[in-house]
Amino acid sequence: MGAPSSQLYPGHVATKKKYVISPPAGVSTHADPYADRPQKSERVPSRFSSPGTNTEDRPRSRKVAKRFLKWTAWALLVTLVASATYAFALLWRFNSSMRKIGPDASSALAPGGLSTINILVSGSDTRQGANTFIPGDVGPGLADVIMIVQVRWNKVKLLSIPRDTRVVLGRHGHQKINAALPLGGPPLLVQAVSELTGLRIHRYMAIDFAGFVALTDSLGGVELCLDAAERDSYSGLSLPAGCQLVRGEQALAYVRSRHAEIYRNGKWIPDTGGDFSRMQRQQLYFDALGSKLKNPWVAITNGWSISRRLGEALASDRGFGYYTETRLAFAMAVSKPQAYSLPGTPLEKGGVSYVEIDREKARSILDQFRS
Repeated sequence: MGAPSSQLYPGHVATKKKYVISPPAGVSTHADPYADRPQKSERVPSRFSSPGTNTEDRPRSRKVAKRFLKWTAWALLVTLVASATYAFALLWRFNSSMRKIGPDASSALAPGGLSTINILVSGSDTRQGANTFIPGDVGPGLADVIMIVQVRWNKVKLLSIPRDTRVVLGRHGHQKINAALPLGGPPLLVQAVSELTGLRIHRYMAIDFAGFVALTDSLGGVELCLDAAERDSYSGLSLPAGCQLVRGEQALAYVRSRHAEIYRNGKWIPDTGGDFSRMQRQQLYFDALGSKLKNPWVAITNGWSISRRLGEALASDRGFGYYTETRLAFAMAVSKPQAYSLPGTPLEKGGVSYVEIDREKARSILDQFRS
């Protein structure tokens, strides 16, 4: 047999013929490496893109979002600066309106008061510009309100002391604690309260009841809710049952009432609580007053007037300044005051009615102010 036609001679390797089809005239034979890339007008959909989303708007949306965040940050900054400036202006107006008591008021005060401040608050039953007092009292100038306001960083505690509490007032012997003001002024009252409670008193503040009425009226009154109607012919109190807006004169009569009658079962019944009922009324009023003052709208619309009237209603020792005021305002704003009263029992000695403090029960309450 003859050799296959694909191997003509030894060593020759047969190859297949390639048939190349020439491209049409004018067409380049070089492959375009970018031919498969999308043109500028085309976008490859992202796996995060939702159907119908135009991805060309993304850069513009980001710019709008950044601009919005920028203006929001500026608006917040301006609001914070304006609020801080307004708050400082109110504080300055309050401080400049408040009267300062002579240097003798500071003689009995304790140093310190940085982390914890104990403020003794008293209210005299003598109204400014008038030598009048509630019938039944011994005489004008007696302390109608005696209260310790303890301020910590984020809380406020109130301790009410019965005005008829029997104490020793130095050389004056046994007296009602409310006699300390007319007998020895603020220093004697500070000393008596400190000895009775064992608490260091750092600041002193006095309430003027004429300013008290003006302050309540400037707020448009405060809301008090009574379970039953109350009246007191001595203080002029006359309030129906239920929640109601109480203005200056009636608010004053409410916190000063010691001879109240309560309407129950179709007849008027004497309130035998005496000083303890009065302290409860005072605490209820101050709670309602604090709620009204914490209302942002009240602060915005009437803050300038309220700060002046509040300052005019108070007098303080000379060391009562911006630090104490700021601490008190902050603690009142962020917390609800916790109210306590020193417990005691009525006692009559030499024809004089006193309140004898129950030392055992009082210890557990006073521990709340030491811890």
